[in-house]
Amino acid sequence: MTARPGSGIARVMADRDAALTTFAAERVPGAVARFDATVDVLHILCPASTTFDAAEALRLELVAVAPAGVTVDVEIAAGLEGSVEDQAGRRLFGELRGERAASSGDV
Repeated sequence: MTARPGSGIARVMADRDAALTTFAAERVPGAVARFDATVDVLHILCPASTTFDAAEALRLELVAVAPAGVTVDVEIAAGLEGSVEDQAGRRLFGELRGERAASSGDV
């Protein structure tokens, strides 16, 4: 038996990602979420205009409620939007994300 397009597990996964994106975008407008069930990682991509504080607040909120074993990976897209301070904050967020990934696999 073959699954029909738009039905079954593919639809459940798409609905889940849409709900996660809605949740993330309510906190950081323009954020997009995708859960990779093969490695239990919730990926959140925030727009380049996102500040360090907004991305970190989203990351901490998600880490606090994520089920055990699920890694939360929040990333700020590359870009030159905002003030010099905003750009420095995005670079710092990226550096800290890299350090978290290198030290424990948790981003």
